[in-house]
Amino acid sequence: MVFSASVKGAVITRSVMGGISTVSSSLLLFFIYFAPTGLKSPYSRIIFGLSLADVLQSLGMLLGAFAAPDAPFHIYGRGNVQSCEAIGFFTIIGFLAVPWYTLHLTYYFLKRVKYRVKPGEFANGQEKWLHIIIWTYAFAVAIYALAKGQINASKGGSMCVVADRPAGCEKTPDQECVRGEGANTTIVFTGIATLVTVFIALFLVLGAFTLHVYFSEKQLQPSKRKLTSLRRNNNHDEVEEEEKSNEGLQEVLSPLGQDNDPEIIASSVERSLRDYHDKEGFEHNDCSNDEEEEINVLSKYEQQALDLVLTKAAVVQSSLYIFAFMLVYSGPIITLILGYTQSQVVFWFVSVFYPLGGMFNMIIYTRPKVQAVKKSIPRMPRIICFVIVLMSGGETPNLMDIMASQEQNIREQQLSARSAAKYTSRLAHSFGFPENADLEVEIERAMREIAIQASAARAERS
Repeated sequence: MVFSASVKGAVITRSVMGGISTVSSSLLLFFIYFAPTGLKSPYSRIIFGLSLADVLQSLGMLLGAFAAPDAPFHIYGRGNVQSCEAIGFFTIIGFLAVPWYTLHLTYYFLKRVKYRVKPGEFANGQEKWLHIIIWTYAFAVAIYALAKGQINASKGGSMCVVADRPAGCEKTPDQECVRGEGANTTIVFTGIATLVTVFIALFLVLGAFTLHVYFSEKQLQPSKRKLTSLRRNNNHDEVEEEEKSNEGLQEVLSPLGQDNDPEIIASSVERSLRDYHDKEGFEHNDCSNDEEEEINVLSKYEQQALDLVLTKAAVVQSSLYIFAFMLVYSGPIITLILGYTQSQVVFWFVSVFYPLGGMFNMIIYTRPKVQAVKKSIPRMPRIICFVIVLMSGGETPNLMDIMASQEQNIREQQLSARSAAKYTSRLAHSFGFPENADLEVEIERAMREIAIQASAARAERS
């Protein structure tokens, strides 16, 4: 069977992209596991599970085309039925686990922000059961497909997935299936059902986040107006004091020194609020009734500001994971619905974007940490900040460590320059030159003298 250059190029592209995604997700696994906090938070454990699932899926895209049975209708098939089943088994597990882990992650953000569930409460309650359900479901479907002989090479042998053999035999009345009977039913009730359900659920979660931000901002405005009115009544309406107060609250609402990670933003804002209280010198025992009311309103305003900062940070991070998932999985949904009638445009779209889920996850996971380094050192290019985060094990490096490293480099350069100067001085002295002499100039002068003497000697001989 003859395949066009475009189809061959798309299959190779899919394998290359699968390799990139495998490396990216493997780096995430390494970063999280060996980080100082490790797997102590639900967020890191969910990302760890998501990355592990993506490694399984990406390996399937990297090796699937070569693990397909060696047959004329498989482009790069060099394997057999058993190799295709082995690769396809793990590909199916990753394919089904990644969408549910993406939903698990956004659901955790929603519980954390809107319902104020603490990480420990979520970990002891729902988290472990969600991990168990996701992996049990993915393994159950893969085992069922393997037992029914439904793991076969797709059309052209580009991947080993749930498919009939020969490709499309279930939809062709005059063609008998050698393997994979019932594969289309399994695809509908597992693959398509999973992706459609997760897509709908992600839209609902994103809508819930949006509404929560909207109502949080609406609730913040009356508290701010009431606080301003109370301050005016308590002779706090001087321009300078009002500006200082607004600057203090702005520091509370914008903790620029932090990395906007939803896991730690709450504690950072709480610390800012405590510092702001200490700076203002609020003492409940020495306050009048009006001042105590002002303190209560301020505390309520600060709590609402804390919720809003946490919500916005979580919405941004969660939305990025959602949009990346939609970009990656929109192609497979179209492919599963159209079946083998897909165009080359769709085939190329799937080959380019579907394998890149791991790379997108790594970029999104390190984004807040890269922003933190960029804020600390504004002149540093963002790509260098990204490399610094990677070299720090996926964590935000301490600014003091960065500055110390820079000072160490300067110190080493200075020592190197001093050593070179000292060596040059000693070398000049060994040749009989003064220690403060310019060695290069003296050498050039000596070479010229030697050349003149050599010319004179040749003239005498001639």
